[in-house]
Amino acid sequence: MCFRARPYPGSLGTGIVRAFEVAGITGWSEKRLQAQGRIYETVTVNDSHHAGYYPGAKPLTLKILWEPETGRLLGAQVTGFEGIDKRLDILASALAAEMTVEDLCHIRVGLCAAFWSR
Repeated sequence: MCFRARPYPGSLGTGIVRAFEVAGITGWSEKRLQAQGRIYETVTVNDSHHAGYYPGAKPLTLKILWEPETGRLLGAQVTGFEGIDKRLDILASALAAEMTVEDLCHIRVGLCAAFWSR
């Protein structure tokens, strides 16, 4: 399916698991970044998986980690009851594309208002 040979860029380490709620991770975790001595920043957003005025909104927590100097996304974790897989898909694609946290504000991840109000 590939048209030209390219070197393997490595794995993102994306995973999802269901226990009482659903939890997922992609890219670096905060624990791994600390162990490597990497400098990073983080933001945690607590919101709903869809608009709160629409019936059935369930809680969702999103944590984003990025490199402060460049803004490049390093990793993310998501927990909640619904919509986790969709957000992980977007975040894993953003990591593979080497997007910045500012780039994330231009796609719907539910991060922008909380991130820029810090």
